[in-house]
Amino acid sequence: MSIKLKPINRGPRDNRYCGPAVVSFITGKNTSDVSRFIRNRYRNGIQGQRNSVRGTYTGEVTGVFSALGYTLNRLRLDRGRPTLAGWLKSNKDLRSAGRVFLLVAGNHYQLISGRKYACGRIGEIVSIRHPRVKRRCRVTDVWEVVRMHSVWAKEKKDEWQQYVTSQTPRRTNDSYKVRKMMRQYPQYGFSYELDYRDTYGSVYYVSMSHELENKAREMDNHLCDDHYCSGMEGVHGRMLTMLEFAKQHH
Repeated sequence: MSIKLKPINRGPRDNRYCGPAVVSFITGKNTSDVSRFIRNRYRNGIQGQRNSVRGTYTGEVTGVFSALGYTLNRLRLDRGRPTLAGWLKSNKDLRSAGRVFLLVAGNHYQLISGRKYACGRIGEIVSIRHPRVKRRCRVTDVWEVVRMHSVWAKEKKDEWQQYVTSQTPRRTNDSYKVRKMMRQYPQYGFSYELDYRDTYGSVYYVSMSHELENKAREMDNHLCDDHYCSGMEGVHGRMLTMLEFAKQHH
């Protein structure tokens, strides 16, 4: 059964990231509803509880599509990691009308259907020759998006309603907790800084005072090596461990 790309359902204050966007381009669902499904469905998963959806794992995107009546059939990449331009050229025959392919290229979800292209960054359906399409980025994964059999899709329908309408548990902001701890214990020299961002979110470098860092190295404590944390929740967790170490050895 053929699939046609739809205009993205995203207002000015809705989720802007690429995972919810590709789901919206195919299903017509609002990106914030897709984000809410992911938060509620996977609140105890790899990323744990979170207040917003930025980076999304493949399993999460697959789960949303499944709840909306679609499956992702993985395709093999014959030549390692081709550029997007190379993949488009070598798969001309595959890209027929009514077939939609989900690609991860440059750590970014994007859709290809015939000569049409869509992604959350551009925010609309454009030609594969559009100047904003990054044709030199490397393709790492490809799936074909296929409609489920109607019987299976009907069984999945309740899952979408269940997780979109349920409430995400509220929690105290991790950034606030981290700043409070730094103010409360200035003698320990706790600090953090953004190191880089990727598809899955922000990664921070977290450290203590030189005195405590040297002490951790002398004792061969795990804190001397494990400085990188994913998200502010990870920063807060590491600072709690550093606080316990600092109180014992400062």
